Amino acid sequence: MPGSKVRADGSEVGTRGWVATFAWSIAGAVLFILAFPPHALWPLAFIAPAPTVWAAIRATTTRQALVGVGVPQFAMNLWLVHWTIPVTVVGYPLFALYFTAYVMLAAWLLRRTDRHPRLGRLPLAVTVPLVWVGIEAIRAALVLGGIPWFLLGHAVVEAPVLAQAADLGGTFLVSVIVATVAGAALDVARCRIGRSTVRRAVLVSASVVAVQASNLGYGFWRVGQTGGLTPGPTLLAIQTNLPQSNKMTSTADQKVEELRAFVMQTVDAFERALEAGRTVDLVVWPETMVPGLGFEPDIARAATAEGYDLISFFPEQVLALSDAMRTPMLVGSAAYVGTRFGETIEWDRQYNAAYLIDGAGVRARYDKVFLTPFGETMPVISRFEWLEQRLLALGASGMRFDLSAADEVTVMSVPFGGRDLVIGTPICFEASPSWVCRQMIYADGRKRGDLLVNLSNDGWFGDDDGARERMAQISRIRCIENRVPMVRAVNTGLSVGIDSRGFLVDVIGPGRYGQGRAAGAVLAPVTLDARSTLFGRTGDLVGIGLSCLASILAILTFRTPAPTIGRRTS
Repeated sequence: MPGSKVRADGSEVGTRGWVATFAWSIAGAVLFILAFPPHALWPLAFIAPAPTVWAAIRATTTRQALVGVGVPQFAMNLWLVHWTIPVTVVGYPLFALYFTAYVMLAAWLLRRTDRHPRLGRLPLAVTVPLVWVGIEAIRAALVLGGIPWFLLGHAVVEAPVLAQAADLGGTFLVSVIVATVAGAALDVARCRIGRSTVRRAVLVSASVVAVQASNLGYGFWRVGQTGGLTPGPTLLAIQTNLPQSNKMTSTADQKVEELRAFVMQTVDAFERALEAGRTVDLVVWPETMVPGLGFEPDIARAATAEGYDLISFFPEQVLALSDAMRTPMLVGSAAYVGTRFGETIEWDRQYNAAYLIDGAGVRARYDKVFLTPFGETMPVISRFEWLEQRLLALGASGMRFDLSAADEVTVMSVPFGGRDLVIGTPICFEASPSWVCRQMIYADGRKRGDLLVNLSNDGWFGDDDGARERMAQISRIRCIENRVPMVRAVNTGLSVGIDSRGFLVDVIGPGRYGQGRAAGAVLAPVTLDARSTLFGRTGDLVGIGLSCLASILAILTFRTPAPTIGRRTS
């Protein structure tokens, strides 16, 4: 091709170099999309990073590497987060750019490492997992409180036997195991262009095969264990189908009708369970499905006294439902503290909460600890109210970030089988960061929790059922990490039952994860698991360690003498 040359090591320069860089990077982006729901071609996760890394290390210049990787990655992320468009048109491209920046950072560091005369001698089967997953960990666990979406380890939970190592080192350990395959493939490619020996490529490949075989063996062993498994309660999770646009704009009369519809939906599902000879131990409603100011008795009394009858109407209807069923309920609602009634209603703090109630009233309340970044709070920016309000007016008109975060993770107890079951209730996004669920189940290095119940409102995802599936997918790996089952009750879906091995055991309707954007109910008999996990006792040490190692590696690429920071030819 005119204007193009081929270097001695086979890499292309000029126009062909740019075309090759973009082609490899586009291939990586396509593989990544296909590896995750809704396509869920999970085997592709093992090689998805390889084309992107190859594009970075084979590019002629750093500029070519960053542009060639960044543009396809940005397009990929625009697709993956397109559900944010109705929420914030301005924030939509910024959100995509945020995810893109971390892949570009990984590409830059892998390129520098590969071209370094000393560090470049490391097999890519080592540096790719270290850097790719180390950067994953920085994004998912450290910066802005963590946004842990689109992690390599999530994809392979579709084959749960391959994700059982999450109970040792969390999702990041699974990501490392997956990424070694991509690295080994690149080592073989380096051998083919003369940058490595056949013997070295064979040794690296054999080592990676051993890692995969060990992971597979561990997975079959953990999945096959039956000791410590006992029958648990049966939960009835109600899947409402209230579009987010309706939820945010409905009038008081519409809210009354919506609540009545939820009540009738629950009664119908409950009666069908009884007719089938099933016992229901706990009924679950999704996040914030009860309008009003919550279930605090003092608020209801004050509201009635001041003529705000509708404020007390909403909780009274749900309490009456629980009493009629003679079954406790776990429901999502706002919770208000320091409420004052007058010409207007004022309060000191508002929480996104989960209430455990029965006919006698409120038994427990959990307030959300980790507010959803950019959905309920703006990390760092929310400390400056004037700045937050201006940004909301610019990018998300009509939204208000007025929720408070609770100070600590708390749990609830429900009587069952002669003892109190300890239930953790992550709300919405809280099922994504591993530390929230871990703190619910483990305290002081000891397993205290029996079950996770995730209350969520996924109406934000609009018609993007792939995003709904990805949220359910993340929940599966939370179950493996902590060795507890989970039941999800989700507005617009996907409401599912998951066992402590990460297997889907109960769904609504057709499909791998069931049917979204439809009303329904999951009747989920839970199997309790007494097994403890190393991850539960120690936390995300793998992710923290890898992020530290990646940072050290970045420093070494600058500090180590490198008289020829060009590509090696041997």
